[in-house]
Amino acid sequence: MTQKTVLIIVFLLVLCSLELCVTAAQTPEKIQIYKNDFSIEHADWTTKNPTRYYWVNESETYHYLSKGGTSGYASVKIPAIKTGFLLEFDVTPTATTKDGAFRFGVGKAGADTNTGPLVMVSLENTKYGNIFYLSSSTD
Repeated sequence: MTQKTVLIIVFLLVLCSLELCVTAAQTPEKIQIYKNDFSIEHADWTTKNPTRYYWVNESETYHYLSKGGTSGYASVKIPAIKTGFLLEFDVTPTATTKDGAFRFGVGKAGADTNTGPLVMVSLENTKYGNIFYLSSSTD
């Protein structure tokens, strides 16, 4: 290898290293505010409807049964979110009746689909078929 070839290779390696450093500096740190795999019961989940929203020990899952017009839900307190965030969850519906829905979101205590602040995703079985959507509302 000639000296010129070695210098070009060193230059390219330095350039690639700088690009990696810049990219790493621009990527915001991810902070996890809540995680639960439901392998054990967590008393921090609350509901006004314990016969329809509860932890199932045998399957290590959280059961929900939503009925239209009942405003049923389960909730858990999390720290205040003051920056952008990534909302990630796994759900396995065992059955969704006609016009049924599963909704999951982040909002202040007492927030519902009409008041906020609230960011919510919904999986619904509608007359248009199975749909997925994201909605948000503010105070």
